[in-house]
Amino acid sequence: MSRLSAEGHPKAEDMYLLVEIANSSLKYDREAKSLAYEKAGVLEYWVLDIQNRRLHVYRSPQEKGYSVEWRH
Repeated sequence: MSRLSAEGHPKAEDMYLLVEIANSSLKYDREAKSLAYEKAGVLEYWVLDIQNRRLHVYRSPQEKGYSVEWRH
């Protein structure tokens, strides 16, 4: 695990869980951001879909996306 930078900003490898709150950006958060976070090594990524009242959970990053995705 890396250390925080001098500015105190965490890097992807410092994060175990990243949560997005999507009101109008759900498609972007679930597609583009999901792939970017997976490639960066974020272990778990959640997207809270405000409009549809759903939680999308992504776990177990692999080379081409998260291997586990579920909606609740």
